[in-house]
Amino acid sequence: MKLFSWGPRSTPQAIEERQPSVLNGEVFKNKRLELKLTTSEVARSTCLSTTMIDSIENGSQKGFYSNDIKISAAKRVAKFLEIDESHYLSEQ
Repeated sequence: MKLFSWGPRSTPQAIEERQPSVLNGEVFKNKRLELKLTTSEVARSTCLSTTMIDSIENGSQKGFYSNDIKISAAKRVAKFLEIDESHYLSEQ
């Protein structure tokens, strides 16, 4: 199945359907603990809620409307914690 996106001239362009990405939340939790940070400190530094940080670490969807939003938030946390994307993100 192909999805369509509107191009710069308002013409539909076919885009490939993506497989959902899967997060390895333990990578985030282990790095946070290694750095001796609390979920509140990470949340404050990344402008996310503690619920979102907990969800990223524990694999729940709580606090996120979609998996894409969760992945986006996880990338922000990974940048803050200096975690390479290849260590926490995989295709399903």
